[in-house]
Amino acid sequence: MMKQKLLFVTRSYLFQNNGGSNASKAYIKAFSSLCDDITLVYPENEKGLSDSFIPNKVLKRPIADHRSNILKGFDMYRGRLLRFYVPVRDLLMKEKFDVVVFDNSITSLGLIKYAKRSDSKIITIHHNVELEYLKDNPVSILYSLPYRHYVKKAEGEALLNSALNFTLTNEDADEFGNMFPGKNLHLHKIGVFEYTNVIHNPKLRRDNMQDNNCMVFVISGSLCFKQSEAPIMDFLKYYFPLMINKYPDAKLIITGRNPSGRLCEIVSNIEGVELIPNPEDINKVIARANYYLCPINTGSGQKLRVMDGLRHGLPALVHSVSARGYENLVGKSIIEYKNPESFVKAVEKLSTLHITSDSVYEEYVKYFGLEAGTSRVCTALRRENII
Repeated sequence: MMKQKLLFVTRSYLFQNNGGSNASKAYIKAFSSLCDDITLVYPENEKGLSDSFIPNKVLKRPIADHRSNILKGFDMYRGRLLRFYVPVRDLLMKEKFDVVVFDNSITSLGLIKYAKRSDSKIITIHHNVELEYLKDNPVSILYSLPYRHYVKKAEGEALLNSALNFTLTNEDADEFGNMFPGKNLHLHKIGVFEYTNVIHNPKLRRDNMQDNNCMVFVISGSLCFKQSEAPIMDFLKYYFPLMINKYPDAKLIITGRNPSGRLCEIVSNIEGVELIPNPEDINKVIARANYYLCPINTGSGQKLRVMDGLRHGLPALVHSVSARGYENLVGKSIIEYKNPESFVKAVEKLSTLHITSDSVYEEYVKYFGLEAGTSRVCTALRRENII
């Protein structure tokens, strides 16, 4: 148990149920289980949704954003990308924290120097390589130039000044190492994990299984981002016909938040593909399938929606980029492909896996359960003499 006083700052909207927010919640839970004196700074929950996942012992400091759009634009050009700069700066100047955790390098922009002045040990959680993420999910052209400049600055300062840099994948750690050759960046690949104990529910699958006699795949996630939409389009054009040619009865379900009109139109013209936008209960939709599919083939970081399938006990077929961070499961409950040539063989291998839903779930919990993730965090803290 850490005896130090710890500040955790996140820009994630913790009331949301998406990959990035859930990853942040997991790290909050891990640190709160390792530290008794923890302060959490996070965006105010304007929607009034529950934040009951935050342990009672955590001192919560939600930050509202009262800035006008004009001030936000002005702040953008002076390197204050988020609402946190002034309140966190003032907090760091007023209170002494032994450890400061910045959830994402952007969150740390301009604030690391204040943490260093008070001799705080700095930890940064890198969800991805930021410039790679921006390349695949570009911001508005109005903000592109200053935003990219300050994102690069924030990432570099975090890497060079943190006593510990967490990454989600080995590839991200390698990329960061290449940015600053010869520097000890204190990189530790921790990955993602659940923020709560997940209970396997086979009955949910029995009640919702669409067709146990054919291959039913499901893709889930936020469908409004280019990084999600473009690979799905690519899959429908180049890969799905190969699957149907080999397995004529195969079906594909695509579900998630706010699909574009273009995606809706394309799916409506493909037999065997069903689009379910903004489902009331995405778990029931995922439970209709017997295989999970993640076709994302760009970007960095860990493709967190693969967890949707694994926690339901579904073996997964994923592009090799999406397999990053899941190395322990590749060849077991995850089969990867790299191109159309390897895709058909991957589907064949998936169809012949002798693996049960329970065993998929058990392997998943072994590596991605809350206890497993907390243990990895604790090990890294000890290696860097933070605890």
